[in-house]
Amino acid sequence: SFGDGLWYSFVSATTLGYGDIVVTTFFGRVLSVILTIYGLIFFGCLSGVLVNYYTEMNHIHREEEKSNLKK
Repeated sequence: SFGDGLWYSFVSATTLGYGDIVVTTFFGRVLSVILTIYGLIFFGCLSGVLVNYYTEMNHIHREEEKSNLKK
């Protein structure tokens, strides 16, 4: 069903792999590999963006503190 497909896509993309739904066809397995690789890349990039944002905000905050101390 559509709901099962969404659930399987979520579980594959996040690499959780509960195993409650499994693919048995060659096309399904290839699609699962592609979806899992996409999930690894997406969440890897997402964590990099979040860390970069935090680092930039921390750097800006420290620069503001330094300029306030000089005044």
